[in-house]
Amino acid sequence: MIEDLIHNSEESRTEILQILNALNDEEFTAKPLSGSWSISQVINHLITAETGTIKYISKKKLGAENLKNAGVRSQFNAAALKLALKSNKRFKAPSVLSAPENTSKENCLTAWDQCRKSLYLLFTDLDKSLLTKEIFKHPIAGYLNASQTIQFITNHTDHHAQQINRILTSLSNEKT
Repeated sequence: MIEDLIHNSEESRTEILQILNALNDEEFTAKPLSGSWSISQVINHLITAETGTIKYISKKKLGAENLKNAGVRSQFNAAALKLALKSNKRFKAPSVLSAPENTSKENCLTAWDQCRKSLYLLFTDLDKSLLTKEIFKHPIAGYLNASQTIQFITNHTDHHAQQINRILTSLSNEKT
């Protein structure tokens, strides 16, 4: 099950990578409007969120005996988070995340590859007894188990794919 969820998450990322591969570095780092994010910043936001998830879960694993079982509340949290991310609504990044950097395409994509490899190792090496525990606390939605956390990562990636498409549309409109 975890492997399937990771595979689905990687498929979402692959769809974004196919779009990004067609961009040059100038397009990748261009900001369509003052105060808006570039595609680089969107990807760096994803990296920061995923890295934070890795650090949080890695720390929680150290005190695994104290973790509570995920129950109905985490199911509700996960469902609400999924609906929010699937909507067209825009959200401010949680305050625990700083404004993302605007880095080169090569550096950004290399960092995302490394981050995803770490995520894969974290979740595939997770002791089976921890899969149903409250292993991750989303800054807004609250506690999630391992499966719900991977689904969040996938939904978060998909949500930002929409943002990338808006950025590309805006950059394209500026050229005409």
